[in-house]
Amino acid sequence: MTTLPITASGIMPAASTMPTAMDQNRKAISRGSLMAVRKRTMDSAPTIPRESTTLLVTARMTTVVIIVKASSVTPKLEEYSLRFCKAAAPGGQSLVFADISNERATLSALVKNCVLIGVLCFAAFFGISFRLAFWMVQPVEKAWQQQRQFVADASHELKTPLTVIISNAELLQLPEYDEASRACFSGRILASSRQMRGLVERLLELARADREQNGAEHVPINLSELAEYALLPFEPLFFEKDLKLLTEIQPDIEVLGDGQRLQQMIDILLDNAQKYAPSPGIVRFALRRGERRRCLLSVSNACEPVEEEELKNLFRRFYRMDRARSSDGSFGLGLAIAKSIVDEHHGRIWAEWKDGCITFFAEFLA
Repeated sequence: MTTLPITASGIMPAASTMPTAMDQNRKAISRGSLMAVRKRTMDSAPTIPRESTTLLVTARMTTVVIIVKASSVTPKLEEYSLRFCKAAAPGGQSLVFADISNERATLSALVKNCVLIGVLCFAAFFGISFRLAFWMVQPVEKAWQQQRQFVADASHELKTPLTVIISNAELLQLPEYDEASRACFSGRILASSRQMRGLVERLLELARADREQNGAEHVPINLSELAEYALLPFEPLFFEKDLKLLTEIQPDIEVLGDGQRLQQMIDILLDNAQKYAPSPGIVRFALRRGERRRCLLSVSNACEPVEEEELKNLFRRFYRMDRARSSDGSFGLGLAIAKSIVDEHHGRIWAEWKDGCITFFAEFLA
């Protein structure tokens, strides 16, 4: 069996082993038959050992060079993907064959990888987009739900006094009632009208708090003096209801804020305490410095046990622990307004129940 010698420039056929093949290829090329060149070359080519890697073939008038990858002892040209080039040469024509199977395999692998990466990127992009869209829609959905709840609660609060007003107005038109009954009907209409006015004023305060939350101008305020001034009008109210007011105010505590709005917040907390504290009882008001340049204001009074979830709901609009309280002017908007004021001053407000007392805390930067 004849093999091809390996030289420094590649695998070249030995001159003594190829004369018959060269003569036959010369005749085939002179007739212009490319297929004959390929067939005769392979039929007459010597055996290629397994360890050879490439086989270079050029068809000239005198020589033929073949380049193929050897995968068996006697490979055939048809088993490979080849590219050829036919060119004129000084002594005749040249045919060059190149193996492109590696190129095709690389291209196929590249296409598969690109498709896989594209699918993964699309899936990741879709997942991130869905998550971001859900995250961005949540505040809008929450605001929409709060608006719907607000409209429903406001309608319910307005419905009751309107019903009373309409009913008593119809009774006033009936002739069979005496002057005393008519006076009673008129009194009910007046009371319900005042109740409606109070509700409308609260709604306007809440709307103003929402509107001024980002646009209010804050200046240094002596909160200690403001708290002492806000306590003065409530002392007679606590005395009439047999409530004892205990105060603990540290001097010269200053915060950045709107003095009128901060006083309104203190008024709301004190008014809430005098409405719900049992009589006789004690209401404690404290203002002290806290840690990390903060100050803490607290108002506490005796109260029945309150669940943790219910403590969080106290600052919702129109929320009341006792639904029967609407008749005394309580609409469940006071604490919601207080929360808006505290948020406007970048503070924090919350409620705690401990040892039979409920305490409202408001924390500000001092």
